[in-house]
Amino acid sequence: MSIEVEKVRTDSMKRRLEYEQRKGISYINACELCRKPIKLDASGDLTHFVLIDHEKYEFVTDTEATERGDAVSLFPVGPDCMRRIKHALKKD
Repeated sequence: MSIEVEKVRTDSMKRRLEYEQRKGISYINACELCRKPIKLDASGDLTHFVLIDHEKYEFVTDTEATERGDAVSLFPVGPDCMRRIKHALKKD
């Protein structure tokens, strides 16, 4: 059920990532998928997270996260990207 991060990114997301890498831009609270800065909620916290296997750089389901253990971490994403990721995980 896991899916590579690059398979979920659109062409415009890839161009934004390439631009940031070329210019050396790095946002602290950026979406892991589209790299846009994420707006914080009223209390100043990030609200949407997804599970990523940081060794393989894949989005994973809750079940896979349990199996993979410490290789999986939560990463912040925007609400639109979260829906895109959940849809991709169900489809795959």
